[in-house]
Amino acid sequence: MPYFINKKKERIRYKSITGKGPGIIFIHGLNSDMSGQKALSLERFARKNKLRFIRFECRGHGKSDGKFEDFTISDWKKDLIDIIDNIAKGPQILVGSSMGGWLMFLAANARPKRIAGLIGLAAAPDYIDEFYKKLPLKKKQEMRKKGIIKYSSYGFSYLIKKKYIIEGIKNQRTEIENIEISNRINLESIDVTLPPNISEKGKIHPISQTIFNIIEIFGNLNYAVETGPDIETDFNNFTALNIPEHHPAREMQDTFYIQDNGDKNVLRTHTSPVQVRTMLTTKPPIKIIVPGRTYRSDSDATHAPMFHQVEGLVVDTSSTMVDLKSTLVSFLEEFFEVKNLQYRFRPSYFPFTEPSAEMDVAYTKVNNKIKIGEGDKWLEILGCGMVNPVVLDNCNIDSKKYQGFAFGMGIERLSMLKYGITDLRSFFDPNYRWLDHYGFSILDNQTRSGL
Repeated sequence: MPYFINKKKERIRYKSITGKGPGIIFIHGLNSDMSGQKALSLERFARKNKLRFIRFECRGHGKSDGKFEDFTISDWKKDLIDIIDNIAKGPQILVGSSMGGWLMFLAANARPKRIAGLIGLAAAPDYIDEFYKKLPLKKKQEMRKKGIIKYSSYGFSYLIKKKYIIEGIKNQRTEIENIEISNRINLESIDVTLPPNISEKGKIHPISQTIFNIIEIFGNLNYAVETGPDIETDFNNFTALNIPEHHPAREMQDTFYIQDNGDKNVLRTHTSPVQVRTMLTTKPPIKIIVPGRTYRSDSDATHAPMFHQVEGLVVDTSSTMVDLKSTLVSFLEEFFEVKNLQYRFRPSYFPFTEPSAEMDVAYTKVNNKIKIGEGDKWLEILGCGMVNPVVLDNCNIDSKKYQGFAFGMGIERLSMLKYGITDLRSFFDPNYRWLDHYGFSILDNQTRSGL
């Protein structure tokens, strides 16, 4: 096997430098001095352009005493192909000098897919002329068309030019990329009849956003949140709350009744039954809010058969109407983000509170939009009052020892006033454009505490 003696006097099979792009294999001819000069020139060119370079000598076995053994063409070919297969990486440009010109054609014929181009130097035409003449005409034309060889009146003429090598590198890179694209086209498939995969971002519904805000505000006032079932007993929904048998709220046209094994159950008409459940199972002091769904047989632009309420209840030994008023004013100022809220309390009647009141807030209309907090007009916002002693007694709480207050408000009403929504029914329509307009992004949403 041919090899060189390096500076450390070690026998090496070939000389090489690392780089990018297609590699260059220089094949020595028989004229060692001439081939060596061209090899050095080509090696400097490869280093300058950061190309991979391998220097191969096809003379015979090198020995430390400088003598060489005979070596046949078939052995050289086998040795060069072995380097192309196992040492060289990627496509190769073969440069043959003298006898190396013949050898590079033999190697190119054996490994055509690994060869990006051929360049012949010095007396290479003398050695490859016989080989070239034996090629079919079609093969000769193909090689000329690809720019692998050029023929002149002096025979085969090859020049080492940077442009030629760079073009060979570029063409080979394009060919490799085209092969990769073809493989991807063959392996991948796209069904153009499928609908596009459009990513939609969900938004928080105004009702949910309002509930979050209410819970947070009352949470800062140390209120706990309680929930209960939508289907309630007649006792929890009416009787325990001091609603008499002849009260209009008990009529079929106002309440959804459910016949279940003879029991008279209803879809709760307010969230007050949760207050009853809490008072029956918890000893005072009690301080809760109850948000949730409620049901009434009513439907128009300002009413719906299903809507949301939030009610509050405080039971202890010292709560008064002053505490009720301060709580509600603080809540509304925080919720509507106004200072010095103008409000009034009007006497009213509810079976479960005594005394009872309805709270109004002042408002004005600006560009057909309601502005809460100031003005010469009044808008009812909620109902409230001190808990009726009868309700406390019905829930097994000593009314002579404990007292408290309660309040309730519609969540849809609060949402409509705060966000400028005019029709309550739009809350329940599956209109994604409406939700995109009035909804809240979960990424941009921030609580009042800044968390």
